[in-house]
Amino acid sequence: MDETKIAELKAAHGDNLTLIEIGDDELVVKKPTRAQFNRFRESVVNGGKERVEGGATLIRDALVYPSWKEFLEIVERAPAIEDEVTGQVAKLAQSESKVSAKKL
Repeated sequence: MDETKIAELKAAHGDNLTLIEIGDDELVVKKPTRAQFNRFRESVVNGGKERVEGGATLIRDALVYPSWKEFLEIVERAPAIEDEVTGQVAKLAQSESKVSAKKL
């Protein structure tokens, strides 16, 4: 992705963007909000069709580039990509700090 396109996306969506590469295809996503991530978690708990739709919704909420239609064309070529991208977007919601626990 060239610097001009990156600058354009940052101007429109802020600096906190992540590039996901899938072979020659590139996606740009933003960190999901708490509400978006909670909606995704609820869909995982409910399972079934809601779980599948929850992953797509999380991606749609976070996707900055390309368009949703273009993303679906990428998924048509290799359907499991949707699960892989869902995982990458979900990771963005994690803390950047190390989270640890210890017995007192």
